[in-house]
Amino acid sequence: AAKKGKVSRVAYLGLVNSSGKTAVPFRYTSISPAGNIAIVTIKNSSRISYGLITQSGEIVVPINYSDIKPHGPVLGVANAKGKWSVYSSTGVQLSEFIYEQIKELSSQYALVKENNAVGLYNATSLLLPTENKEITLKAGELYVSAFNQWNVLSLTNKIKRSYSYESMQPYGKQYLVKSGGNEWLIDESKAPLTDLNIQKLFIHPNGLITFQKNRKWGLLDKNYSQVIAPKYDSLVLNDELIFC
Repeated sequence: AAKKGKVSRVAYLGLVNSSGKTAVPFRYTSISPAGNIAIVTIKNSSRISYGLITQSGEIVVPINYSDIKPHGPVLGVANAKGKWSVYSSTGVQLSEFIYEQIKELSSQYALVKENNAVGLYNATSLLLPTENKEITLKAGELYVSAFNQWNVLSLTNKIKRSYSYESMQPYGKQYLVKSGGNEWLIDESKAPLTDLNIQKLFIHPNGLITFQKNRKWGLLDKNYSQVIAPKYDSLVLNDELIFC
């Protein structure tokens, strides 16, 4: 049901029960049922905030998030930085805000993506950590594809560190790694140094980095800060000159 505000004349949504009594106050821009709870939004000026409420109107997730979407057995909640957290269908938080993406695999499973690696959730918990290349479901069975393992050895051939990527190339104390069609730089602790959604990345002798994102080329400086946004069809370095 909807009512118009006395001053704004904007239609606000709420819920009434079978007796015609207000079950959920008329204060929301939208209400979308999601199992036993509902995704609600409130619009302030140009900003839309998302939250979760029960059927009786109790707020279970504060209405201050950037987005909330259902993904199979779970809900994805996004913060202002664009990172996603996994919530149960009853509004219980199952993870921190660490994922780049959450995607429905089936009504029983949801995929999560972190640093271009894939993990798996069911309705209540994390089943597989984000250490996999691909997870698929066929005829009711899960198929998990692992990355290649790369080891850094000491001079006595003992394993110092291990990494799991499709490919890996050292550049001093940093590494150029590839996974899921993307390339990025990491440090020895596996922390990303560049954007995870770059399709091609080249490190030049002078330390500058040209990169391709969404079919357009840009430039990073030696500290991995963006100097030129990815907006050119081509970008070539020649000594101190840049041809775009």
